[in-house]
Amino acid sequence: MRSCVRRGIAAAAAIVLLAVVGGCAGRDAPGGAGPAGRWSLAFADGAAKSSMASAVFLYGLEKGIFDRHGLDVEMTYVTPAAAQAALLAGDVDVAFDGDELMRAVGAAGRGKVFMTSGGMPFAIFSDEPLTVPGLRGRTISSTTPGSSFSSALTKTLRDAGLDPAKDVKIVYLQTVAAQYAALKAGTVDAVLLSPPTTVKARQEGLHKVADIADKTAPAVFAVTEGYLDANRPAVLAFVKAMAEATRTARDDPQGLADSFLKANPDLDAALVPSSFEEAAPRWEVSPYPEDWARTIMAASPDEKVRSVPLADFLDPSLVAEAGALAARVAA
Repeated sequence: MRSCVRRGIAAAAAIVLLAVVGGCAGRDAPGGAGPAGRWSLAFADGAAKSSMASAVFLYGLEKGIFDRHGLDVEMTYVTPAAAQAALLAGDVDVAFDGDELMRAVGAAGRGKVFMTSGGMPFAIFSDEPLTVPGLRGRTISSTTPGSSFSSALTKTLRDAGLDPAKDVKIVYLQTVAAQYAALKAGTVDAVLLSPPTTVKARQEGLHKVADIADKTAPAVFAVTEGYLDANRPAVLAFVKAMAEATRTARDDPQGLADSFLKANPDLDAALVPSSFEEAAPRWEVSPYPEDWARTIMAASPDEKVRSVPLADFLDPSLVAEAGALAARVAA
């Protein structure tokens, strides 16, 4: 029996938030159906709860959408590395993160990437009016090596004729908040930000160097094969719940703001409307795009990862079966 507090995750990283909907009764590894046809599902979110990437989850939990779909969701916010480790160890059933989660699942051969919720409108900011070519010789921060942030930064620099290994210095500061603080302190020249921090940066007079949303891979949802084999209806219910939460949140900006601010009481409420406007057009619930998956795997320095066939870890059938494509948002 798995405990509600995941000791394996706690050992990997400090847990920022643990949200439990409906409790953990009846949890036998790997996951399992609870009373009256309900399912318990442990979910690790590798994005910060203060990121708009987490807004739909927070809305779905607050509005009882997952509950209505028969899911008792144990939601844990951890670092991206901890989300990957927890999924591969079987400490959680479903994980959400970026590029590195896909590479980890593909390389391990223990899991399926079954869905994306779309991309995020990342942008590079500086306290000077720079262009991307003007970043030559500068120090730029990102979150972690191999993350969606870092992959988008690398592509942006190369497209501008810069060698990321020679023409700039990249430092990894783990979180968007740490990056922003470093820029304000003058220890880096440019940073990669996402909403709501992009909105804050504009309000505080920082300069946008470039929008890099189109160079940012869509977010990754992965499930352990053990949970999927034992509880396929639960994963289908999760996809349907995400589709409903996406559609409803898009049409309910006030409800979305309320749930987001409830989870982030220290956040400036004035940042939320513009953050919503930036992020919501990119929300979707759809199978993971093969072209992006190919790009992510090809960017790995590990030949083993680069050689993994997409069919080994991409599973588009769950979204198709759930009928969730109706939730797709046209950019």
